Amino acid sequence: MALGAALEARKGRATQVGKQDEDGVTVMEEFELDAPTDDRLRLAQPVQLDVGGASPNVLTTEEGILTALTEGGMRHLMAGIRANVGIKKGRYAFEACILEMPGGLWVQGEEGEEGEGSLEPDPGMLVRIGFSTAGSSLFLGDGLLDSVCFESTGNFVHGEVRAKAAPFLRCQTVALVLNLNLHGRNASTVSLFRDGKRASKPMPLPGNLRKKTLYPTVSYRNATLRLNFGPGRMCPLSFNCRLLGGASEEDVEVIRLSGSDVQHEVLFPVCLPGHGGFDWAEEYLEKHPTYTELSDRSFLDWARSCGYPRSKGVPLGSRDKPTLSFGVPSLEDGRAGQHLREITAWQKRSFVVMELRSNLIAAERREAVSRFSAPWFRKIAVVLVGEPRLGKSSAGVDDLSESVLAESFIHFSLPQSDEGFDEIQYAWLPQEECTEYFRKWVLERKLTLRVANLSRGAWFKERWSKGHKLLETWRRSQKEWRQVLAQLREWQGDEKDDSGDAKLGVDFDPDLDVSTVTDVTDIGSGEPLFGNFTPEDWALLALRCELHLLVHAFVKDVADPERTRMHVSLVGFYYNLYFEKDLIFESFGVSDLEGLVDLVPDSLHLDQSTLQSRLSNDTDFVHFLKLSEICRRDRMKAVDAGDESAVLDFCSPKTSVPASPQPSTKPGGRPHPPGQVNRGNSSSQGRPQPAKRVLGQAIGQTIGARMSKIPRMESSHSSHWHDDRGWYH
Repeated sequence: MALGAALEARKGRATQVGKQDEDGVTVMEEFELDAPTDDRLRLAQPVQLDVGGASPNVLTTEEGILTALTEGGMRHLMAGIRANVGIKKGRYAFEACILEMPGGLWVQGEEGEEGEGSLEPDPGMLVRIGFSTAGSSLFLGDGLLDSVCFESTGNFVHGEVRAKAAPFLRCQTVALVLNLNLHGRNASTVSLFRDGKRASKPMPLPGNLRKKTLYPTVSYRNATLRLNFGPGRMCPLSFNCRLLGGASEEDVEVIRLSGSDVQHEVLFPVCLPGHGGFDWAEEYLEKHPTYTELSDRSFLDWARSCGYPRSKGVPLGSRDKPTLSFGVPSLEDGRAGQHLREITAWQKRSFVVMELRSNLIAAERREAVSRFSAPWFRKIAVVLVGEPRLGKSSAGVDDLSESVLAESFIHFSLPQSDEGFDEIQYAWLPQEECTEYFRKWVLERKLTLRVANLSRGAWFKERWSKGHKLLETWRRSQKEWRQVLAQLREWQGDEKDDSGDAKLGVDFDPDLDVSTVTDVTDIGSGEPLFGNFTPEDWALLALRCELHLLVHAFVKDVADPERTRMHVSLVGFYYNLYFEKDLIFESFGVSDLEGLVDLVPDSLHLDQSTLQSRLSNDTDFVHFLKLSEICRRDRMKAVDAGDESAVLDFCSPKTSVPASPQPSTKPGGRPHPPGQVNRGNSSSQGRPQPAKRVLGQAIGQTIGARMSKIPRMESSHSSHWHDDRGWYH
């Protein structure tokens, strides 16, 4: 049936007060009176819809037809638009008619991993018609106190208050009558009429909206509408009520809209993370309500206003890229936002593109600017670089996540004129000062942020493989040396001197210059330089090698001349990356990196909160072994002198030290002094291999000669002493 015929058919239906009409709506007595004759000056210009201030998904025609984007997740979002003429006194009306509405369907969502799309319910059609204050939300509905509306589903809504009213459907003409008269039975009320008949009782205006200018506003989803502000009517009422288009000028306020030939601005704020860029945007949009923000966070707010709150228990994300989680796949897959960006590039309105990360990267700036190629756009980069200017809204959520910042900041740059901007504004500092501040900020981030996607290079792998093999070889050599000593003890029958104490092997020759040793596996009589290493010594040797390699490998693998130092806060992260294990300070008896470096000051040091190696990257691993032995000897001397602070007491990492020999359990065995290892044990290790027998004979002769010179103990309670050559026992 044609629209006109349908409307005429509905007008001809007779009803009686108190009874229900054919649509099931109770007919109410009408107390509205005919409008009196008014000779005051009428509006000179027709009422217009503020397309520039509408939600980005609104599509309009010159005939007043409204529709909205519906592709993908856009069908879930409400569209909103407001008229440019508001009512401040008197009684006026405007009309609306739903021309098209889809049925409730289940629609196919994004394809999953197995190729089967997920089903999600179609949100269906919803239309809300009402009045709102200037600058308030365009999305009428629950929770909003600065508007009132009637829903197509049959409700009157203000804030959390809902009251029953008649529903309205396709091809029904509805009229909203706003009565702001101070006197009369229906003063300060709003009423809904359907096809010329009252469809709701007069709803009192809330107190906060009285004496305010109220503008006709429509919010809708999945519907095509026609609005009529007059002065001619689509459907007459039972009383004479002027439409808004025929209002007296003194009863209304008019917002002047920009003409179609006016140039619109597209602002690209360029601001460093954590410096107040989002606070600036919020203040700017509050002062310039005709500008529309384009960002993921504005999309999130939009979805919330349409009844899609963020799913509970989902991480917030960042302010630049908040987590889009609504339980609706088509709103979360990014296609709705992409479609919106494509459409807005052809709308005649001003925008603030608040994409913090993208606005800091030249390639992404160029791409964004190129979308706004229409002649009515003026593209402006607003550089907000300088000391942070944070507002209250900056608390709680980071502008960028730590991982995104670490991966992206090396690509950050300030905008240049060849990127397509019509103008570059420096809002906080002059250009030269901005450039210097920006440079220092990037250098600081290079020092304190992790290098994204860093991997171990060939130099490190080759050096560490060689070093690891050497450490294992030296540890095996020490084990073999101790086995030989134990065998010699067994051959000697663990003879005791007159004091009843077992004879002990020597610890080290104080006359030996460790730095001149050419063969660390044999410093004489087959004894290795590291023969007396304890588990702590092996742990410190491994620590020297590992941290030295870590510092130099980092510089090589990063290959950035501005990134030649490793910040102390990142040492643990990179240590785990390179050696695939955690750096546990407590395992070395310290609580932080400073204490750890104090254990190996001959190899590493801290400088301006960075870890530095004292040695060049080609230092041989033998050098670290010698440093460890020199340190061990100094420590033993300090212990012998009574310095208890020189005693090492920590649990070394299993991967860095050889197995510790077990202390002697034979009755009468001598307890070991602090820092000294057991020379063997009382149990038989079996006869040595033939290759070791020759070595054992030579060592036996040397040790026997030395042990014959050991003086008798003056007291059996002494735990260590020196012989006549000054050797420590």
